[in-house]
Amino acid sequence: MFDKLDKYKKIKLLDGLQVIYYNKEDVIIHENDHGNHFYIIEEGNVECYKHDEATGGDKFIRNLGSNDYFGELALIKDASKRTLSVRAKD
Repeated sequence: MFDKLDKYKKIKLLDGLQVIYYNKEDVIIHENDHGNHFYIIEEGNVECYKHDEATGGDKFIRNLGSNDYFGELALIKDASKRTLSVRAKD
């Protein structure tokens, strides 16, 4: 999709991005929180997990790394709630 944008639209899109740094173990988003940001991982890795009501702990879902993204579901669905928590691994 990004490749199909003309130069002006790419610059306009990139101009709206903000770089945020996280430390290892920082929780970036919390499950069920209201979502109003979309994240693109420039460098590093994160782990996605979901609260498991049966055990009371966290259930690992997947890892994401450089050039992956998350947070889009809360922006495109009416509910606008985060479906997973995401924590910085490194």
